[in-house]
Formats: sequence, C-alpha cells, structure tokens
Amino acid sequence: MPFRPHDAIPVEPTFDTAIGLAGGQRVGAVVGENPDFENADYIFTSEQIVIELKEIQTDWPKLDLYRERIDTLIDTCLASGRITKAHLDGVVPIARDVRRDFMQILRRPVKRILEKANRQIRDTHAHFGHQQGEGVLILVLDGLLSVAPVNTMALVCKILLHDYSSISAVIGVTVNEYSEVSGDDYARLLWIPAYKERATDRLVEFVDALGQKWSEHLQDCIGKFDDRYVGLDRSLLDRTSFITSSS
Repeated sequence: MPFRPHDAIPVEPTFDTAIGLAGGQRVGAVVGENPDFENADYIFTSEQIVIELKEIQTDWPKLDLYRERIDTLIDTCLASGRITKAHLDGVVPIARDVRRDFMQILRRPVKRILEKANRQIRDTHAHFGHQQGEGVLILVLDGLLSVAPVNTMALVCKILLHDYSSISAVIGVTVNEYSEVSGDDYARLLWIPAYKERATDRLVEFVDALGQKWSEHLQDCIGKFDDRYVGLDRSLLDRTSFITSSS
C-alpha cells in the first residue's frame, strides 16, 4: 500500500487553481468546453505557453502482459550475467544500460501519452495563431509506483529527444504519492522539470515560477512542508523511489 501522510486531493482541480494563481486559465474557459480541435488543458495567453496535464493512472508492470515481459528479461539478464540475485534483492544497484532495457518494455504506453499531449499542444497553438508558442507537459507520476521516478523521466526524455516537437518541456510531478531519497530524512513530493535542448531561458524561468506557485498552493491544500529542496543536483533522483508500506 502507498504511504500517504495527507488525504488524497483531486489532481486536476488542484492544478486548475494553481495555474490560475500563476496567471493562466483553462483553454475550455476561452474556447468553450467542446471545441472543434483537440485542445490542451491550460493557456498563458500573453506568454503563448500551452500546458497539457496528463496523469499516469496505471501501474503497467503489475499487469500480466508487462509482468511476463519483465520476467522474461530478468531470466535473460540472469543467464547472461548482466544481473545477479544481489541486484534483484537491491543489494547492488542495477546498471543504467540494464535499467534502460527494462524501461523499454514501457515505451509503448508512455509514447501514447506523449503523442496525444503533443497533438493537443500543437492544435491549441494553431487555433490561437501562436507564432512563438511553447508547449509544456505536466506528467503526474502517482499511478506508476513500481518504477522509480528517475527511470520514468529518463524514458520520457529519451522519447522526446527526437520526437514530438510541440513539447519543449516536461515536468514530472507527484501529488498524492510520496518519494524518499536514500540518506534523506524527509518524505517528498516531486516537481522534476526537464527540457529539450532548444528550450529558451524564458521557458525555464516560467517553469521555475510555476513550480513556486504550485508549491505554495499545495501547502495551502495539505499543510506546510517540513523541508523543500530546489536545485540542480540531478544525482538525487538516482536515489529516489516511491514510499510504500513495505519500504
């Protein structure tokens, strides 16, 4: 069972409020709730920034289809010596190239999410006639507890490297599920931005400011944080995993 120090809050309405506090609005409030195009969720009109909110709601490795493929890959890696029982027991960290192979099993469902988000962002820019529009995907990771957030974000970034040009930045977020960092005393909610190489300083500054508004609103909803880390030490993500009752 997940570790939940606060009562679950609704994801989309909570983001609706936070986006509003940051100066954005729902696209539906501008074009109506049944537009004739595939619309993204939010727009910051003066900045020409469009945001799509997606939630991963399925823990794919727990489904039989994916479980079978994972078990097959484990057997293959054990036979070849790429992993050992010590790796499976968590005593020894699994090498990055092996982790990438396991994450490739989840490539198809993740790609479906990115493909739809890209289309919604692209069509929204086109509807509003944006000439210098930026697209941001907020990806809520709460439903994928079997996978460490760093691995999910690595897969997302790998897919976005050459595809889906309407997405300039992706933000991995947790809302109701907490993570722990090895060697750290706090349970943490995540806000993990990642950018395509072409992303502008303007977009980075926008995402930083949005993250601050999100943090403030989240604390209004669930109470003040005991600690907050803002920084560029990406190595912390390598030591981050979801907390469950068995952790």
